[in-house]
This record gives sequence, structure tokens and C-alpha cells, in this order.
Amino acid sequence: MKSPLYKELMNQLASHIKKDYQPNQKLPSERELVDMFKVSRSTVRLALNELEEKGLIYRLHGKGTFVAPIFVD
Repeated sequence: MKSPLYKELMNQLASHIKKDYQPNQKLPSERELVDMFKVSRSTVRLALNELEEKGLIYRLHGKGTFVAPIFVD
């Protein structure tokens, strides 16, 4: 059985973050991620929610989404 699309996106984003981003660096907006990955905004939100729960990212209302300063796999 194939995993849900948001889980696949979450794994792609996590890998991308770990390779290409520094702590506290701002991530692309939800809208930009929709365009980059060709998925719906709800899929992006679900993936970002999971990453936030895992401590990989944090969100600041009105500012954006950022890589967490310290994260544990």
C-alpha cells in the first residue's frame, strides 16, 4: 500500500531541509511549495504540520516557516 501523498512530501521536505538549509533559515511559502511540488495546499499544510510536530521546523505567524535551530531524527 502506498503512503499518503503528504507523508511522501514530508519525507522529501525533511531530506531537502537537512541537506540544503541552515538552522533558522526561512523556507519557501506554502504557495511556493505548492508550485514546486505540484501538490495541493492542504497536502503542503499536512506535511508542514508533521514536520513541525517532529521538531524539524517552526512557524511564526505572519513571518513564515523556518528550520528549527536543533532537531533530532
